Amino acid sequence: SASNRDAGIRRLNEGVALHGKREFAAAEAAMVEAISLAPDLIEARLSLARILMQRQRYTDARQVLVAAIARPMLSPEQAI
Repeated sequence: SASNRDAGIRRLNEGVALHGKREFAAAEAAMVEAISLAPDLIEARLSLARILMQRQRYTDARQVLVAAIARPMLSPEQAI
């Protein structure tokens, strides 16, 4: 739904801010929540993978990226 997508975008933005402050655990949690709210947010999946790599959790990061690649992609127009 649109409200879930909006909430997912808010959590994505919060996660980006936390990541910028090097609060990796909180940033990871925000990205996981963003993905659960709005599974089509590829930005959240890519950010989560970056965070996991910075935490040296390479296998987890790979799983996130493989899952992201496997998802059908929406054009920006479809995602609105």
